[in-house]
Amino acid sequence: MADDRNFLEDYYNIQSRLERARKVRARSRLRMKNLSQKLSGLNCKEIGEELEESFGEKYGRFNGAIEGLPADLSSQHEHYRLGTEKR
Repeated sequence: MADDRNFLEDYYNIQSRLERARKVRARSRLRMKNLSQKLSGLNCKEIGEELEESFGEKYGRFNGAIEGLPADLSSQHEHYRLGTEKR
């Protein structure tokens, strides 16, 4: 009889966990749908047109601003920052 009770408790625990997971998934889908609707209302061309300078134009002035850096710093930054082996 005790085994039957344990089995039923386990069964109901699993059922309640599944129900919670279904509710979470339903809420997530609703949030994604709402977010998708909000994003679809944005006009990306208008946002892009607001930018006066491109990324290169804006930050290009920093190119070579610090003397004495290794030439491969951009490709090997993990080696210099974290001490890993060079690739």
